[in-house]
Amino acid sequence: MRSIRTKLLLALLIITLLPVYPLYHLVKDFFSRSLEVGFNEKVIEALENASGLSQIVFSQFREETLDLCRALKRSIRSPSLFKSAGRIKFNFTPIEKKYGAFRLQFYDKKGVFLRQHFSGAVLVYPAIYEAQLHAFQVKTALSFFETNPQPAFISVYVPAIFSNEKTGAMVVTRPLPTAFVEQSRQVIEVNQMFQAIGILRGDLEKSFILAFFVIYLSFTVLIIVLGYLFYQRISRPLIALAAGTEKVAAGDLDYRMQVKSGDEIGKLVDSFNSMIEKVKTKQEQVVELEKKAAWREMARILAHEIKNPLTPMQLTVQQLRDEYKGDDPLYSKVLAECTEIISDEIAALQKLVRTFSEFARMPEMQLVQADLNELIRDVRKLYKDADVDLDLSSNLPLIKLDDEQFRRILKNLFKNSLDSIKEKGAGRISISTVFQNETILIGFSDTGMGIKDEILPRIFEPHYSTKKQSMGLGLAIVKRIILEHGGSISVESQTGKGTRFSIILPT
Repeated sequence: MRSIRTKLLLALLIITLLPVYPLYHLVKDFFSRSLEVGFNEKVIEALENASGLSQIVFSQFREETLDLCRALKRSIRSPSLFKSAGRIKFNFTPIEKKYGAFRLQFYDKKGVFLRQHFSGAVLVYPAIYEAQLHAFQVKTALSFFETNPQPAFISVYVPAIFSNEKTGAMVVTRPLPTAFVEQSRQVIEVNQMFQAIGILRGDLEKSFILAFFVIYLSFTVLIIVLGYLFYQRISRPLIALAAGTEKVAAGDLDYRMQVKSGDEIGKLVDSFNSMIEKVKTKQEQVVELEKKAAWREMARILAHEIKNPLTPMQLTVQQLRDEYKGDDPLYSKVLAECTEIISDEIAALQKLVRTFSEFARMPEMQLVQADLNELIRDVRKLYKDADVDLDLSSNLPLIKLDDEQFRRILKNLFKNSLDSIKEKGAGRISISTVFQNETILIGFSDTGMGIKDEILPRIFEPHYSTKKQSMGLGLAIVKRIILEHGGSISVESQTGKGTRFSIILPT
């Protein structure tokens, strides 16, 4: 079995490792091509062009914002707007139509916030802090707040100069188009990602190779473990089967495998156990037939050897009794008693000879299709005074049997049961038939005295009996007839409760 295990595990290892080299190159090539599809000069150039175009659009938007600031500066002609925080109404309708939404904030020359005006939709504009304005106090030209290279809003510092004197400042904040902001962000992120891939490309390939081999090695180990478990599952019943074969070969026909499985291995084990059971049954039948053949031969010899001198002995005794003509009454009485005793013993020996002759001359079976239930009913009619229960199956098929010999079986069983019931004083006989698994089971039981445990194993042996007047051949003949029909007979008994004979016949 070790050889099978080694071959199985080696085969699994080869099957698992054989494709590793071509699979590695195939996956590596696919990985490289996947990188090349997205990471090539054309894609990089397109991203750079998109980034450049975004910068151009952004620059144009900045210029438009400067134009907006100049237009607003031109439209405000009173320095009083930068001196107090009073509420003032503005009319920037022409400017709003041209430039869209914006926020306009007013500060005095010290950078103190005075008021603000929202043009267009009201948005959440970013706050302008005093610290930010402080850096622009000295400036006299338009200046951008460079707080973010790609902000969602653009803010411009616009100094207010009247009569060559700086009287305050305005801060114009304009929102960038939402679509432009989102697209610009995506372009920047993708560009950054591709730059990172370009830098880390070598590391990515190394990581991929490492991950590939780690996964493949884990897969290989898993295959080997599963293969070993699979081998264990298969090998256990095979090892048990091999051990069972050796035991059976050594003559142990009582060995049975206990492997439980619903697959082909389980069927093999069941077939093995069934085969051993059949071999054991056949062997028992052969042994029984051999024993019966030996007993038949012995009975034939004994019958022949005993029968020959019986007739001369019987004639001699008769002659002794007839030839005495004396008148001695005492002698006549002794002679009569002696010759009577000798005659009775000769009669007993003749009966023994007849029984032995009958056992030795068992006729060949005459098999015919017969209804077993009907045969049982016919024999039961011979024992009208007996208390008998019949439980005969209605689906019993016709079987081939020797009608005369089978009647002999039933009569013998009836006789034994009635003797046992008579010994106990009361009881009943039960006979049943059942058809199952292509066999017929006959149950013949009684509630008589039963059979003692020490006697039970020998009741089918020839010339073994517990009855003084019996030759001990009845049950031996019963078993022999059943074996010749290809069947089997067994017995169970409890002293004082009764006996049950079970007969199994093939169909």
